[in-house]
Amino acid sequence: MMTFYQYMNEVENFQHQVASGPLGKISIGKLATFAKSQPQLLKTIPVQKVIHDLSWWKKGDEQRMMNADTSYPILVLVMPDGEWTVTDGLNRLKKAVEIENKTTIQAYVIPVNQLPPEVF
Repeated sequence: MMTFYQYMNEVENFQHQVASGPLGKISIGKLATFAKSQPQLLKTIPVQKVIHDLSWWKKGDEQRMMNADTSYPILVLVMPDGEWTVTDGLNRLKKAVEIENKTTIQAYVIPVNQLPPEVF
Protein backbone atom coordinates (compact mmCIF):
# COMPACT_ATOMS: atom_id res chain seq x y z
CA MET A 1 0.00 0.00 0.00
CA MET A 2 1.21 3.51 -0.80
CA THR A 3 1.98 5.97 1.94
CA PHE A 4 -0.12 9.13 2.23
CA TYR A 5 2.73 11.14 0.70
CA GLN A 6 3.12 8.71 -2.22
CA TYR A 7 -0.63 8.77 -2.86
CA MET A 8 -0.78 12.55 -2.80
CA ASN A 9 2.29 12.86 -5.03
CA GLU A 10 1.65 10.06 -7.54
CA VAL A 11 -2.13 9.91 -7.72
CA GLU A 12 -3.23 13.42 -6.82
CA ASN A 13 -0.08 15.14 -8.21
CA PHE A 14 -0.45 17.56 -5.34
CA GLN A 15 2.95 19.24 -5.54
CA HIS A 16 1.69 21.63 -8.20
CA GLN A 17 -1.83 22.19 -6.91
CA VAL A 18 -2.89 25.45 -5.33
CA ALA A 19 -6.13 26.16 -3.49
CA SER A 20 -7.47 29.71 -3.60
CA GLY A 21 -9.90 31.15 -1.13
CA PRO A 22 -10.38 33.74 1.58
CA LEU A 23 -6.90 33.06 2.94
CA GLY A 24 -5.26 33.57 -0.45
CA LYS A 25 -3.38 30.85 -2.31
CA ILE A 26 -2.33 27.75 -0.38
CA SER A 27 0.08 25.14 -1.73
CA ILE A 28 -1.63 21.76 -1.40
CA GLY A 29 1.77 20.03 -1.44
CA LYS A 30 3.12 22.11 1.41
CA LEU A 31 -0.14 21.81 3.33
CA ALA A 32 -0.09 18.01 2.97
CA THR A 33 3.54 17.88 4.07
CA PHE A 34 2.73 20.02 7.11
CA ALA A 35 -0.34 17.91 7.97
CA LYS A 36 1.63 14.67 7.74
CA SER A 37 4.20 16.10 10.18
CA GLN A 38 1.43 16.79 12.74
CA PRO A 39 -0.11 13.39 13.59
CA GLN A 40 -2.34 14.96 16.27
CA LEU A 41 -4.26 16.65 13.43
CA LEU A 42 -5.41 13.29 11.99
CA LYS A 43 -8.97 12.59 13.06
CA THR A 44 -11.99 10.53 12.11
CA ILE A 45 -14.72 13.06 11.40
CA PRO A 46 -18.42 12.81 10.55
CA VAL A 47 -18.89 13.51 6.86
CA GLN A 48 -21.73 15.86 7.82
CA LYS A 49 -19.10 18.39 9.01
CA VAL A 50 -17.85 18.87 5.43
CA ILE A 51 -20.56 17.49 3.14
CA HIS A 52 -21.56 21.07 2.22
CA ASP A 53 -18.31 21.30 0.23
CA LEU A 54 -19.56 18.70 -2.25
CA SER A 55 -21.33 21.58 -3.97
CA TRP A 56 -17.86 22.39 -5.36
CA TRP A 57 -17.46 18.91 -6.88
CA LYS A 58 -17.44 19.11 -10.67
CA LYS A 59 -19.73 16.91 -12.72
CA GLY A 60 -17.63 15.03 -15.21
CA ASP A 61 -15.04 13.94 -12.65
CA GLU A 62 -16.80 10.61 -12.10
CA GLN A 63 -13.83 8.50 -13.22
CA ARG A 64 -11.41 10.41 -11.03
CA MET A 65 -13.83 10.07 -8.12
CA MET A 66 -14.21 6.33 -8.69
CA ASN A 67 -10.41 5.96 -8.74
CA ALA A 68 -10.03 7.92 -5.48
CA ASP A 69 -8.76 5.92 -2.52
CA THR A 70 -10.84 6.84 0.50
CA SER A 71 -8.37 5.22 2.88
CA TYR A 72 -6.22 8.34 2.51
CA PRO A 73 -7.22 11.35 4.62
CA ILE A 74 -8.73 14.51 3.22
CA LEU A 75 -7.33 17.92 4.21
CA VAL A 76 -9.73 20.17 6.11
CA LEU A 77 -9.13 23.73 7.25
CA VAL A 78 -11.00 25.16 10.22
CA MET A 79 -11.68 28.80 9.43
CA PRO A 80 -11.63 31.58 12.07
CA ASP A 81 -15.46 31.53 12.20
CA GLY A 82 -15.39 27.78 12.97
CA GLU A 83 -16.47 26.64 9.50
CA TRP A 84 -14.78 23.48 8.22
CA THR A 85 -13.75 23.47 4.56
CA VAL A 86 -12.18 20.73 2.44
CA THR A 87 -8.94 22.00 0.93
CA ASP A 88 -8.05 18.69 -0.72
CA GLY A 89 -10.00 15.49 -1.13
CA LEU A 90 -13.37 16.30 -2.69
CA ASN A 91 -13.20 13.20 -4.89
CA ARG A 92 -12.40 11.04 -1.86
CA LEU A 93 -15.23 12.68 0.10
CA LYS A 94 -17.72 12.27 -2.76
CA LYS A 95 -16.84 8.59 -3.14
CA ALA A 96 -16.97 7.98 0.61
CA VAL A 97 -20.43 9.55 0.87
CA GLU A 98 -22.17 8.53 -2.34
CA ILE A 99 -20.53 5.23 -3.31
CA GLU A 100 -19.31 3.74 -0.04
CA ASN A 101 -22.11 5.19 2.13
CA LYS A 102 -19.63 6.14 4.85
CA THR A 103 -20.71 8.37 7.71
CA THR A 104 -17.13 9.15 8.81
CA ILE A 105 -13.87 9.86 7.00
CA GLN A 106 -10.24 10.28 7.96
CA ALA A 107 -9.10 13.91 7.78
CA TYR A 108 -6.26 16.13 8.77
CA VAL A 109 -8.20 18.89 10.56
CA ILE A 110 -6.05 22.02 10.56
CA PRO A 111 -7.03 25.26 12.29
CA VAL A 112 -5.96 28.12 10.02
CA ASN A 113 -4.19 29.84 12.92
CA GLN A 114 -1.79 26.87 13.01
CA LEU A 115 -0.79 27.10 9.34
CA PRO A 116 2.91 27.74 8.83
CA PRO A 117 3.82 30.68 6.55
CA GLU A 118 5.40 28.40 3.94
CA VAL A 119 2.02 26.98 2.85
CA PHE A 120 1.05 30.38 1.43
